[in-house]
Amino acid sequence: MTDRRNGPSTRAIHAASHAGDDVVAPLRRSVITRFDTAERFGAVMAGDEDGYLYARLGSPTVRETAAAIAELEGAEAGELTASGMAAVHATVVALVPNGGRLVVALQSYGNSLSLFRDLIGPRMGVDVRPVDITDLAAVRAACADGADAIYCETIANPGSVVCDLDAVGAIAREAGARLIVDSTIATPLLCRPLERGAHVVLHSATKFLNGHHDVLAGAICGSADDIALVRAVLVDTGGVAEPDAAWLLRRGMQTLALRLERQCANALALARWLAARDDVVAVPYPGLPAHP
Repeated sequence: MTDRRNGPSTRAIHAASHAGDDVVAPLRRSVITRFDTAERFGAVMAGDEDGYLYARLGSPTVRETAAAIAELEGAEAGELTASGMAAVHATVVALVPNGGRLVVALQSYGNSLSLFRDLIGPRMGVDVRPVDITDLAAVRAACADGADAIYCETIANPGSVVCDLDAVGAIAREAGARLIVDSTIATPLLCRPLERGAHVVLHSATKFLNGHHDVLAGAICGSADDIALVRAVLVDTGGVAEPDAAWLLRRGMQTLALRLERQCANALALARWLAARDDVVAVPYPGLPAHP
């Protein structure tokens, strides 16, 4: 869990600190592991002893970065994926059963919506119900006869619609559904959805978490039980992240607090400037008092 005695910058730098003398965690690229004895290989293979076998099943650098993101989110566990969409896909496939029901915010990333509409729905027999996430009555009605999951974004991409996570989380609990939240734009430094009723949090780590335009990755955080289900899907589908991306992502996270502070300040200054212009129709920026 996150140590709240430390500030956001310290947590971003030292979350899930690696063991050893190196100030910077080493990048371990090997996709297979050598064992001195067949007995130890068998113990790791059987899950009786912690260790690494093959990178698709888990690797040190990937595990360390996933643990750091989970710590920032205040989650029990986390997984790192090859992209943000891989995180969305694995989570929904793992947590929504064939023939189940998925209530989806209309204000979601376009590829997420098409994944649900064109793949998850028809191929898994899932009842996908798009809904305006700001219309709580409509969300409740979509879940009236039960739901397996509600999917939304903390701050929608695009459009910057802000979800009332407390209210939607309460609806999810009433319906016996998991609340899955894509929190890419907010990052764990602006909002931790698990504290507001969410069960699973997703990120396109390509964006703010990395911050240097040189990594394609996704992240999934939640309870140990839910992450175990998601991990099984990732192992079978090959959607795991690779060590180089994980190492670069962990490096980028060390400056997350500083970058985010400046990005928010710049965005607010630009939004105020645009909002003051007569030739601008609307500025949908959550930091403005006029934003709903």
